[in-house]
Amino acid sequence: TKHENVAYASFFNPPQHIEWKGEDGATVYGILYLPKNKAAENLPLLVDVHGGPTMQRTLSESAEAGFFTSRGYAFFQVNYRGSSGYGFRYQDALKGKWGELEVIDIYTGVNHLIQKGIADVARIALMGNSSGGTTVLNALRKYPGKFRCAICSYAIGDLIQDAEQTHKFERYYHQYLIGDLEKDRDIFQQRSPLFHVDEIQEPLLLFHGSEDAVVPPMQSQALYDSLVKRGIPCTLKIFENEGHGFKREDTLREYYVLIVNFLERYL
Repeated sequence: TKHENVAYASFFNPPQHIEWKGEDGATVYGILYLPKNKAAENLPLLVDVHGGPTMQRTLSESAEAGFFTSRGYAFFQVNYRGSSGYGFRYQDALKGKWGELEVIDIYTGVNHLIQKGIADVARIALMGNSSGGTTVLNALRKYPGKFRCAICSYAIGDLIQDAEQTHKFERYYHQYLIGDLEKDRDIFQQRSPLFHVDEIQEPLLLFHGSEDAVVPPMQSQALYDSLVKRGIPCTLKIFENEGHGFKREDTLREYYVLIVNFLERYL
């Protein structure tokens, strides 16, 4: 309603649709939320990586964005190439390149905000769930030292296992995103974070549901075990009676409290 919009505007800035150039010169898009009563200079930046991976973030009021901007963070949603909403050519750019192209688009988007003086180069964090979590982990692998820390919820760590057990709705999704599992198994392995977990060096906050039927909790457990063994700060929270996505109010309250404490510590 009009009254609710006025109330919202008094606390949060409206989102900005931004664009920048990818490594190959192509245009990439995203949505930026900034704190209300703080100069847009050298801000701690939280990069939100959507799942799907061919879904999108829309230019709209976001309660989650407001949650973080009200605490002083810039909140950046990257609609990397492959995202829907920008035409089929933009979406099809990810065909066969998932695990690579979207990672580069996130990197160039962050550099764009650094160059504009909005983001503090030393205070950048990544956040994603499901396939978005996969992208977060691959970004940590490809650009060590670029991000201060990351938050991953029920990330797909093993793309081979995911392709072998995928449900009917996504039966041919992996062929579109990566290739044929039998012919391109080495590519699936190369883009699976769990096969290269030793490349991840940044602090991680991991979440998983005990009843997740899409991504086994053991994948987050394996990631946690590897980081802890190597002395890298890592926290794993497995929520009981939650699946691939969290719904219970008590779960969500604890989820956001843990995230805020984690970001305050590392950013």
